[in-house]
Amino acid sequence: FRTLVNQGDEFRYLVPTQAVNNQWKNVGFDDSAWTNGSSGFGYGDGDDNTALPSGVSSVFLRKTFTLTDAAAIEALIVDMDYDDGFVAYVNGQEIARANISGLSPAFNASTLTDHEAQMYSGGLPDRFTINNIDGLLQDGQNVFCVQAHNISNGSSDFTIIPFLSAVYNVPSNDGISPPAILA
Repeated sequence: FRTLVNQGDEFRYLVPTQAVNNQWKNVGFDDSAWTNGSSGFGYGDGDDNTALPSGVSSVFLRKTFTLTDAAAIEALIVDMDYDDGFVAYVNGQEIARANISGLSPAFNASTLTDHEAQMYSGGLPDRFTINNIDGLLQDGQNVFCVQAHNISNGSSDFTIIPFLSAVYNVPSNDGISPPAILA
């Protein structure tokens, strides 16, 4: 498999203070008013390339990636280190979620329970394999989006470190070889 989105990659991000236009998950969305930052995002655990203000409830992330042969991809893999919950999307379609309910959770929704990030203490991110990808990807530009949520604005920490990888049925030069933590 090949990693398309990696820790340390630059994302466009928004710490919302009100509802976000539901089109934010789509390829053509104008995110020019959003901020640039390197993954991971958060505060409190020392694993943050982009430090967010203490007490944020959520952060919305967007990362475009280019595919040369989308038809050669047979599955996607989302590896996610998170504290406390998230919903992940590709090209506007939900592909993975953990520890949060609601079809499109509100910007200020809290998670169901606490969930501690793992990588900062030597652990591995949680893995989600998406096998049904018919019609999801396209040649050219695609977008990977993550809506990450904290259990409360009084929480001592918050982390989101997303990875997106593709399983190809032929050799590909898209993306990079997976980092050691995903191997």
